[in-house]
Amino acid sequence: MMGVMNAIQILVMPSIVTTVKQIGKSGRKVKVVENNPVLDTVVLGNCLDVMANMADNSVDLVVTDPPFGIVNRESQGLRNLDKGSADVVTVDINQWLPEVLRVLGDGSFYSFCGLNQISEIYNTLVDNGMAVRFGAWKKTNPSPMNGDKIWLFGLQPIIYGKTRGATFNEHCSTLLFESKVVRGVPHPTPKSVEIVTKLILTSTNEGDIVFDPFMGSGTTALAALSCGRRFYGCDINEDYITLTNERINKVRSWPPQLEMEL
Repeated sequence: MMGVMNAIQILVMPSIVTTVKQIGKSGRKVKVVENNPVLDTVVLGNCLDVMANMADNSVDLVVTDPPFGIVNRESQGLRNLDKGSADVVTVDINQWLPEVLRVLGDGSFYSFCGLNQISEIYNTLVDNGMAVRFGAWKKTNPSPMNGDKIWLFGLQPIIYGKTRGATFNEHCSTLLFESKVVRGVPHPTPKSVEIVTKLILTSTNEGDIVFDPFMGSGTTALAALSCGRRFYGCDINEDYITLTNERINKVRSWPPQLEMEL
């Protein structure tokens, strides 16, 4: 595997991640990594532009957390409701999701999402022949905002799709997780490395490639690194690329489980 320290840089618009070749008499298709400097990096760029340089069926798993477009509003003191660019939708689901499924090919897809996005993501996955399940992250320390007036908003939807024959390393399990909201990361909506690591271990094997078109604080990269998977991702925010690289460097210096406990 390429050294992570060599990947700690900002790259813009790289070449494709892998090629797909047919081998043997059966013509079985396999992904071939041809000394490609792109793997195990995060790149600065719009996900549509980045994916335009990626081959069909070039990754094994997609785990992502796209902007919801419903959070940003004036803060009222108890909680910061302005998530900045992390919640600004710059590309529609009907633009990025078909491209994600193209580069994914045969594999699995997970997305944290807003309630307003569930139907569109679900319909697109089903239309592409995927088996779909819904899950959730139950936040054990949700914001107490308006807790005396209404139920706390303590669930984060997760939607999952898989193609026939995609890797699944669980048995009779549900897509439900309990975990604290991540604190101490300079990003408004970081996700749990522990949860994403579980998703990656369930839907990939060692050496597989995990892609995140909305890398944000770098959770997907950290989780992939911690369990021996290759990763690739992008974000349009240069500050978040820098943050991801800093966190990658930290994980390389520390045992991965310490990062997961943050």
